[in-house]
Amino acid sequence: IAGAEGRRAAMAADVAVGAFRALRTLLLVHGHWSYTRMAQLVLYNFYRNAVFVFVLFLYTPFAGYSTMSCIDQWNLVMYSLAFTSVPTVVVGFTEQDAPREALLSSPSLYAAGIQRRLYSHALFGLSIADAAWQAVAVFWVTTGALSDGGSAGMHDAPTGLSMGELGAAQLAALVIV
Repeated sequence: IAGAEGRRAAMAADVAVGAFRALRTLLLVHGHWSYTRMAQLVLYNFYRNAVFVFVLFLYTPFAGYSTMSCIDQWNLVMYSLAFTSVPTVVVGFTEQDAPREALLSSPSLYAAGIQRRLYSHALFGLSIADAAWQAVAVFWVTTGALSDGGSAGMHDAPTGLSMGELGAAQLAALVIV
């Protein structure tokens, strides 16, 4: 709480409020929104990175278990930087699961956080399992759709196309998913 005595402490603090009456809104409304956003974004970020890594992992037998990737370095960087960061930013700035008035008047809305319905080990595991099956679907659907009928060898791109073409198709599918 910023005051005559606590000005230096308020300047050094992460959050400073001018009066006790602002503390209620800060804790009950903005705290709830922050917890909800963080729970959603942690699960989403682990999901999007896991699905990406799983697709690359599924390609390793076709690369002879080398470090070769079917997605070029530029797209590897752009996947996290531009292609999938937009939902994170939008949710981070706009997500409000309940209006301010409802949060101040209804304490039952806080039960979801207390009971770990928004983030838990089970939800994390479910998110990773979802990423795994979607990666399998993305890999084999794009591989099957671009297949040339089975003439590719084990160390070639599994479609007979170049690795760049397969990687571009898989990256497009990942961004859409």
